[in-house]
Amino acid sequence: MKRFLTIMLASLMVLSVSAKKYKHSLGLGTGLSYGVSYKTMVAQHFSIMVDVDYGYSMAATQGGGGLMDFFGGRANFMYQGDAASGQNIDLDWFAGGGTQLGAMGNFGGGKWGFNGIGGIEINFINAPIAITADFRAGYSLGFTPGGGSYKYDPEIDDVVLVGGGAMLVHLFDSSINFGIRYTF
Repeated sequence: MKRFLTIMLASLMVLSVSAKKYKHSLGLGTGLSYGVSYKTMVAQHFSIMVDVDYGYSMAATQGGGGLMDFFGGRANFMYQGDAASGQNIDLDWFAGGGTQLGAMGNFGGGKWGFNGIGGIEINFINAPIAITADFRAGYSLGFTPGGGSYKYDPEIDDVVLVGGGAMLVHLFDSSINFGIRYTF
């Protein structure tokens, strides 16, 4: 069984190395958020990336700001261009935007909005691996069913609920993320 798995893994690596660029990739991300993503190239320089993650983003609201915890997903359409090529690596840059949908732990509700993304990707020519670093910034409407108003509490360095009633909150959030991707 070990020998079979070794042969299968070696075959996948040989197939992946035969092409300089990839068509699909699966990734794990870290930074302010942790999650998984899938990316596919839909044309020579255009890709679609979908990710689901949990973590924190730097948020600014009417009542203050700070780290906001969330669970959600994003879909981004991106342009990916060549920055530099070497003997063993290709460096690409990417920029794009999309939409986001998720739940916010701080506010006890959800959010929906738009985001932009930009970053770099290092593709290893001799291995089916890519490393990424990106910056994401967005605007969302946060909605709370129990609602109330929010204010920043410096003692706990977080936003807290005050009062009652349903409401919408304007959120500007951003995060820096790093990832490793298996390309095929």
